[in-house]
Amino acid sequence: MSFRTGEGRLPTIKEGVDFLAKKKKITGSSFENKVLRSLSNYLQVFFQPHQSFTESILESFFSQALYYQYWQENLRELETVVTRLLQGFVPSDFTPLRKTRQVIAIQNQENLLSFLRRKILPTKGERRALVPFEEGVLVLLLSPHGGLRVRHYPKEVMLMDGDLELIGPRLSLVYDEHLELSARHEQMMSVSFMDFYRFRHQGGLVEGIRFTGYEFSKKYLFQEPLYKEVDLFYALKSVERHFINPQSDPFYHELITQMEKAQKLLRDRHVDAHVVASQVLKQAHMAYKKAFPQDRLLHLMICQLEAQLKTPTTLMPSVSS
Repeated sequence: MSFRTGEGRLPTIKEGVDFLAKKKKITGSSFENKVLRSLSNYLQVFFQPHQSFTESILESFFSQALYYQYWQENLRELETVVTRLLQGFVPSDFTPLRKTRQVIAIQNQENLLSFLRRKILPTKGERRALVPFEEGVLVLLLSPHGGLRVRHYPKEVMLMDGDLELIGPRLSLVYDEHLELSARHEQMMSVSFMDFYRFRHQGGLVEGIRFTGYEFSKKYLFQEPLYKEVDLFYALKSVERHFINPQSDPFYHELITQMEKAQKLLRDRHVDAHVVASQVLKQAHMAYKKAFPQDRLLHLMICQLEAQLKTPTTLMPSVSS
């Protein structure tokens, strides 16, 4: 198939996926199969079937794949196999197939921040902030109407044709003017080095897919309240603490309230005090570790609750006379 079909249009993502599916029957090595699955899964994960298979889409595959150390270590082979797999679907001079990439880690944080300031320019009226975050940088873009775009870029970048280009992002969130996840946008959130979510948040529920590994493999579908998808919930909180005051966060406020109630139950030597306090303390530790690190109030209340649980007078319930 030539790059433009007989009707003079670009082929679609579905046609690309179907083309790759036929390749499965003739692909030999295990490495080629990994590349084939990765590219096919990627196209289905990130794009709609009717979208055109463009140069920018194929380039974005390399950008997302190179998040993973496996593809970084096998970059040259990845480029070679992708070119071979797409032979007959796109022309030989297809730009992404002619480029030679090299992955470079910008170890100096100031250099990484300077690079991102040059690469990511705010649109008219937007305000931009860069925040060091998890071996990379969070880029916050606040619109004049109050909406917020949040992205995360790693310290690794691609060198192509003498120019440095971004890798990713693997985290891409859009918030409305109330700093709630926008119901109009599909969101993407990395929760570990290997796993990420693509989801929508609407009507109090999150609905989407969790993916894992360098082959973009589907892990499971979900549709439930956000707090029940624990990894996603805490990953979002860890990002939101950089632009949402914890004191105005309903989850934070409820957690503090529950800890205060647990302390009172222990002081009153309520029959269920130890069980309730232990459960709340476990949740507080998780929140402190994953969502609100170095939060002084939360840390103080954790210490107080731990001390109360260790106090002998709180270990046994009171006995009515």
